Amino acid sequence: MGGILAYELCCKLQKNGCKMPKSVFILGSEPPEYFSSTQYHKLDDKEFKKKLISIEGIPTELILTFHLINGISDTIDRTKLKLWRNYCYRCTMDFVPGNHFFINSNIYETTRAINKNL
Repeated sequence: MGGILAYELCCKLQKNGCKMPKSVFILGSEPPEYFSSTQYHKLDDKEFKKKLISIEGIPTELILTFHLINGISDTIDRTKLKLWRNYCYRCTMDFVPGNHFFINSNIYETTRAINKNL
């Protein structure tokens, strides 16, 4: 699939008049006229991500972990915050005293939450 993505990116660059790469390396990929029987392209983003992880198609270094930091008194619904889990491999949440602008009044707690997840 990576080879097809590289090819399609080059087509898009050329169509938009962008500078083209001098070389493109395509490894282990059939040319575009062959259709894969995997049907991965029909999966929604969440299922596609799960599939890539299950077949080790994403190196561990590239799997995103989101660290959310939010004010305890913020009006953002915590249920909605949990939806960030749909966009990454792993998601952590920390809550610090304060409202939506907690960073202005709680630099120490915010820094502590960041350092904890580094």
